[in-house]
Amino acid sequence: MKRRGTFLLILVVIASFAIWGVYALPKHLVGIHQSAVTQELAQWKDEYSVVDSHASAVRTAGMIEYVGNYYVPSEGYRGTPDTEKALETQRQETIDAIVEALCAYTKEDFGEDSEQWLEYLETAKPLPSSDDRQL
Repeated sequence: MKRRGTFLLILVVIASFAIWGVYALPKHLVGIHQSAVTQELAQWKDEYSVVDSHASAVRTAGMIEYVGNYYVPSEGYRGTPDTEKALETQRQETIDAIVEALCAYTKEDFGEDSEQWLEYLETAKPLPSSDDRQL
């Protein structure tokens, strides 16, 4: 009788881990990945928040669309609500910093429209770099 109780207990523990593994583990692992993506977006915010040449403006403009589509939560890629909120908040902060840098450099404002920024930069005469302006 004692063996039967131990066997049932072990079976319940195994079943609990199996259920957790099927339902909670993927969300937990996605949450870990989403936290890493959030940190990467913060690094990009720092990296692309200063535009000091035409070449860096072109690279920065291309990042608007890239950042907007980079690991966006969707079906099959869901973390916890708090993790997803932090990710989307950082995504918008990064895009805002990119747009602000482009506006400051070009004195134009095309908002979050990466295509329009790139079209403008393709036809615009390159501005002197910040090093050239200080001379």
